[in-house]
Amino acid sequence: MKIVNILALSAIFAFGSGVSIDTASFKKVIIKTKDNKKKVEWVKPSKAVPKDTIKVVDTIKNDTNATLNSVKVVNPIDKSLLFQKGSIKSKLKVTTQFSLDGKKFDNAKNLFVVGKDGKKHLATAKDYKAVQFVIDKVAPNSKETIEYLTKIK
Repeated sequence: MKIVNILALSAIFAFGSGVSIDTASFKKVIIKTKDNKKKVEWVKPSKAVPKDTIKVVDTIKNDTNATLNSVKVVNPIDKSLLFQKGSIKSKLKVTTQFSLDGKKFDNAKNLFVVGKDGKKHLATAKDYKAVQFVIDKVAPNSKETIEYLTKIK
């Protein structure tokens, strides 16, 4: 089985004094408890193998006294990862869009690819090169998260 080296996504994007986005990734690990039950833990990955689940967490921090409107958070999706549909979690009001080239974003229902048969087909998660979250509002002096799952191909 091929081992994939995964570098923990860890980037901080500063939008100005007091505003930042920190991105981190965690690998799903199932452990047995003392009473022989299974428990899920999320740990910083150093290596991962195909079919491992990776959780990506964007932390949006607004230390200003102003509400932020229409904040865009863009995460590239590495070619070794497959975005997991329906896995996005956030308390924020977020619009999610995807990109087939990492530059132009649109709703999933508007993205098409040409298949091996030469016909146009609706794009699937395997075609996504990036995901973009457009956050409606980020409250003053707040720290919020958006998370989603990927799987190693």
